[in-house]
Amino acid sequence: MIDLKKKLKKEYLDWSMKKINFETDQDFIKIETPFVDPSNDYINLFLEQKSAHYILSDDGYAVDELDSMGVDIFKQGKRRDFFNKTLRTFGVSFDSKTYELFVKFDNISSYPAKQHMLIQCIIRINDMLLTTRNRITNFFSEDLQEFLLDNELSITPNAQFIGKTGNTLSFDFSIGMTKNSNQKLIKAVANPRSEAYMEPLFSFIDLDDSSRKIDKIIIADDEANKVSKIFANSITNFSSNEASPANVKLYLWSKRNTWIKELKSS
Repeated sequence: MIDLKKKLKKEYLDWSMKKINFETDQDFIKIETPFVDPSNDYINLFLEQKSAHYILSDDGYAVDELDSMGVDIFKQGKRRDFFNKTLRTFGVSFDSKTYELFVKFDNISSYPAKQHMLIQCIIRINDMLLTTRNRITNFFSEDLQEFLLDNELSITPNAQFIGKTGNTLSFDFSIGMTKNSNQKLIKAVANPRSEAYMEPLFSFIDLDDSSRKIDKIIIADDEANKVSKIFANSITNFSSNEASPANVKLYLWSKRNTWIKELKSS
């Protein structure tokens, strides 16, 4: 077992040395690490020597990738909380102007450990890209839930009903019926792309509301993603049709301070 331990150590060190590359520039050293990102590209780091310390950074790569996928880590909410928690876990700093993730150290002997922590941090943040659609959906639902609760609405998350077809219908939130207002069912759409109108509309069509009036609402996140014209027009045209079996309201997340008043009063 001792021999195996020595062999494992040797093989790992040999692999690391073969896979890591250093390129010297006038102002920095580019380090191509053996670790890959979700696109299967090697993660590159950049080392700068300052007067009294060293800075190792990703040159803004990780946050740029998040931004290109519509993940806003600057907005208050679960996205930023996850991002900041990841930074704290690995002892990594963030420059909000350059988007750089970086670590500082005074002695070059600290380089291996610091690089290891920075790479782990980048990989953890890259995990957000591997499941971007699911994460964004969860983040938006959590942001919406927090907003509704902050406005003192009594909500039931993940409300389920049996539809006219016998299928189980899930709605992100239900707001209970009162003496002066109908029950409200809400579908949250994190990415209102062209075809995203179908699932929420079909759910509302299948809903059996013959015994009581139900307000049907779709809330679309137009801050993280642009609302497709097909998405918006499909919902509007469907609801304006006199023969439509369901009247569905479309609320935009960016207009929440306007429609929340209607939601609380109706």
